[in-house]
Amino acid sequence: MNCYLCTPQYIHNMHTFPIQIRFNDIDPLGHVNNVMYGHYFDIARYNFMVQKLEGLVDLRFSRCIFIVVRTENDFLRPSFLEDRLHVETSLLRVGNKSIHIQQSVVDENGIIRAKCLSVMAAYDKETGKSFEIPPEWREALEEVHLR
Repeated sequence: MNCYLCTPQYIHNMHTFPIQIRFNDIDPLGHVNNVMYGHYFDIARYNFMVQKLEGLVDLRFSRCIFIVVRTENDFLRPSFLEDRLHVETSLLRVGNKSIHIQQSVVDENGIIRAKCLSVMAAYDKETGKSFEIPPEWREALEEVHLR
């Protein structure tokens, strides 16, 4: 995953989303099952997109949405029921028809437990095809919020 080596100037709008580990997330070895990280990444990515595109598109009901077309995961350290985790989500790139998103599951001490690189495509549900990201969506996605 070379994208994780990207320098900070390419990473826009770090978004943090808290994760509640549930008992059924735990496998027989006593740690969070790797499958659950996908759920954590999904909900954080959705929340990120809703915030970025607020007022422009309703990602639940709109004809034109973003869909995940690729994910790549690295599982670095185990997580346990009592851990306090959050997902950090950053936009790496906005292309013509797709965006690249980087995410990390991080504990309260700043230790990265898992990473995900996702590609999402702009998708028209009626035609079943991708489309160019509209300028207003692009502007909202690329906007850098100074903290």
